[in-house]
Amino acid sequence: MKKVALTIALLIGFGACANAYDYVKEGQEVYYNPAKSVWSEKKSTPNDLEFKNRIAKSSGGYNEYVNVKTGEASDIYSNAEFIYNNELIGINSHDLNFVKYSVKNDTLGVEKLTKQEVQRLYPEYEILLISDFRDNKIVLKKPFFETQKYILLNDTDKNFYKYSYKPSKVASKDHLNNFITIKRGGKITFSHYGEDSAEAPKYTIRVKRSLFGE
Repeated sequence: MKKVALTIALLIGFGACANAYDYVKEGQEVYYNPAKSVWSEKKSTPNDLEFKNRIAKSSGGYNEYVNVKTGEASDIYSNAEFIYNNELIGINSHDLNFVKYSVKNDTLGVEKLTKQEVQRLYPEYEILLISDFRDNKIVLKKPFFETQKYILLNDTDKNFYKYSYKPSKVASKDHLNNFITIKRGGKITFSHYGEDSAEAPKYTIRVKRSLFGE
């Protein structure tokens, strides 16, 4: 009985986690094959470029990648990364966007992913664009007994550094603000320590329960 309860608890915990992929760990090395323009977790040829992950100092949780050969550190673009389909994908929790890493002249750069590209990575999530909010508010309809998963995707020039959700239980267990899970109706706020100003506006999500989500 205890084993069954533990299994259920683990499944619930994983369900609240946005990590559908294995994130690159601090200190882990990833490899880029310049001939094929592909990323991997293991070195495939002697000519592969080697990059080591580390947390950038005084960056607020951003990661950087150090070219092992040159010692050059990349600019900061994301808070979590994973390799999928031979691409290095980054999640930016402060800007609420996703990026794809590239290499030119041994130097890292990124390209923002489109809504369609993000949706292909997370087909189980519905995407909410920041521009979908009206006066920083949006209303969502949730069918009874259903759990809904959303990705907040920033298609504006706004930044959401140090923002958090209230209630906090809607947030991802990975502490990535891009993902929220809604299990019941009510009000959700997304703000910078509760502030609501021109510089740091507060966003409100109202969840209305309905029989069929209509």
